[in-house]
Amino acid sequence: MIVDCQMFHLLGMKDTGFDVAQDKMHRLAKTYKNGSEGKLV
Repeated sequence: MIVDCQMFHLLGMKDTGFDVAQDKMHRLAKTYKNGSEGKLV
């Protein structure tokens, strides 16, 4: 993949990508959105 070879690899980002392996899901940041009452959920 061009982005992997030309950007991630050159920056030393060897654990960066577009998909998360099952064994690394615990490292994925949680995302939040505004609920119907305007609170983050």
